Formats: sequence, C-alpha cells, structure tokens
Amino acid sequence: MDPPIIIGGGFAGLSNAYFIQGSTLYEEHDKVGFPQHCTGLVSRRVIKILGSLAEETILGYYKRIVIKDLELKTLSILNVREGVYRVDRVKLENLLKEEAENRGSLIMMNKKILDINASSKETCISILDYYDHDVKKTCFNNRIIVIADGVTGFISRRFSKKRKDLYLGLQGFQEKGSYHIDPEEMIVFVDDRIFPGYFGWAIPVSERKMLIGGAWPLKYRDKRRLMKLFTRILMKKGVIKDEKIYNMFGGLINRDFDKTFHKPNIVLAGDAAGFVKPFTGGGLYTSLYQVLSIKNSLDRASEYTDFENLYIRHLRPIISQLYLQRKFTELTYKIGLERFVRNILRISDIFLGIEIDYDYYILPRSLNNI
Repeated sequence: MDPPIIIGGGFAGLSNAYFIQGSTLYEEHDKVGFPQHCTGLVSRRVIKILGSLAEETILGYYKRIVIKDLELKTLSILNVREGVYRVDRVKLENLLKEEAENRGSLIMMNKKILDINASSKETCISILDYYDHDVKKTCFNNRIIVIADGVTGFISRRFSKKRKDLYLGLQGFQEKGSYHIDPEEMIVFVDDRIFPGYFGWAIPVSERKMLIGGAWPLKYRDKRRLMKLFTRILMKKGVIKDEKIYNMFGGLINRDFDKTFHKPNIVLAGDAAGFVKPFTGGGLYTSLYQVLSIKNSLDRASEYTDFENLYIRHLRPIISQLYLQRKFTELTYKIGLERFVRNILRISDIFLGIEIDYDYYILPRSLNNI
C-alpha cells in the first residue's frame, strides 16, 4: 500500500511521518510542539527506537520513583528498570518534523481537515487552508488515513467513541525548598482524602528547580483549587519555596482505551485512540509501538484488508497489556490509591523487592525485547 495521509502534527503523527517515508501530514497550527502539555518522561526503549533524535533532547535521568504521602512519609520505592529519561518534547517534535521531511514525507502546516468520507473505493478529505481561507477536496486510493489529532481533535472525536474517563494534568515550575530530594528520584504523592485516585508529582529538573504537577478527573470543577492546596502543602513541608507555580502547562489525558481504533481505511493513533498507559496517561512508547505496527503492516499489505489483518496481529500484545493496565488502574482506584500503596505495594516491597518496567506494569516475555 501507499504511504498514509496523517492528520495531526503531534508526537504520534510526526512519528508516523518520520518512520513511513512519503507520508503526507496535515497540521492545523503553524508550528509543532505547541501547546506544551507533556512532562516528557520516557523509557530507555523510546530512546533506543528514536536513536540520536531522542538522545539530543535528553534533559534528565531518574533511577527511582519514590511514593510518599503528603506527610512526606515514604510508602514505597520503585526501582525503574533501565531508568526514566526526561526529554525536551518540543525539541523532539521539531526534530521529528525536520527528519521526516528529509526522508521524503510532506508536512503541510496551517491545514485543517474539516471532513473525511471513506469508502471501499476511495477516501476523500476536505482541507481548510488557513493561508488563503480556501477549502479543497482531495481524493485518493490505496492509502489509509491516520488520525492523530489528539484527545480533543475535531476529527478524532467524530470517529471515536464518547470519552468518559478524561483527566486534566496540570504542572509547572517552582524553586526547591529545604527538603532534600535525590536528583535521580521522582517523587509521587498519593492522598485518598483528596480523591481515591489522586496522585501528584515533584521532579527535580535542576539544582534549584522542581517540576510540580497533579492529575484530576475532568468532571471536577475545582481542579485549580486542588492544585493550589497541593502546592501549599508542599511549600509548608519544605519541598518547594512558594505555593505559586509558574510557567504552568498541561493537557487532557484520555485514559479510556478505544476499541474502535481502526475503521475501513482509517486508523486512530496515539492519544486519539487512547493508546496511553491508563494509570499515568503517558503515551510516547505506546504511540511508537503503534507507529511501527502501521509501518510493518503497510510494507507487507497490498490492500486494506491485508493491512487490517496484519495490523491487528501486530497490536495484539500491546492491546492485551493496555487492557491489563486498565483493570489494574480500576482496581487501585476502587480501593483507593493511597490505601493500595500502603497495604499491598509496601508488603511486596518488604518481601519481594520491587523493580518496575516503566512501559509495562507486568513485563510478559513476549514483549521483553520490543
């Protein structure tokens, strides 16, 4: 099959354009990487897959995740297999765009897709050009459309199910306080009094600065008040100097995996398909897994039916993992995240020792080398 048409110039869309030479990508904004919404934490797998592109953007490295309550009592220490890297997400996406174009993919900025009509014979898209305010219709055969316009994208919302489990992640920067935090540790705070699935984080990003954030269900009306409560507690405990967070950014997290991630001639990718870790909302590795599955399936398929069968077969291991993670997330939230950590994870830590894989809660052998 021919290279795909890609809608959306975020990480998932640009990764498709980078790995699948000759793709055509439409992005409605005039630049990539904005608005910034991601912490940029990735596993060693992501670094290996992207190679020098990712290595150029590394900002930090962490060996452990330390889980604490808001009294700063340590509940568990999770040693991360091969560590966690923090990358400059904006720089990474710009490098992906540049290299995708060097490889022969066409990146069309300021182009918004207004409509898609897909049939077994041909697929047509309506494109609004923000430069000349003109709407054009383009049709093609033997090309799939990869919809990667994110959680709130107009096209992805049309082709996916109604999203019920949306969270808002907010984060920003503040100077470190007097409380010592190891520069190779990320702190995750849990407190069921705020709500049963609450978690916040404090990540050292330099000798003097911390990245502070939290995640809340979108249905909560007082998310900023809860964020202020969280930062005020951290200030009183000496984790940060001031309760006011500056350079705040964030975005929606789609924790509801979409079973309808593919339709005739159409594939939903990345956040648009809910291809994220349900517990944290991180999706860079799962997006890359999906991108490589699309590429491998297109390379071997002559028509869409062949592609669909190959694609589903490629994705079966990661889909099983996402469902497993989803069930795990539902269980911990039902129990209460803080209670789960205190009563289950702590016991496991004492008797078994805990080493986690950043991409998979449980690492099956079939995925060990992916």
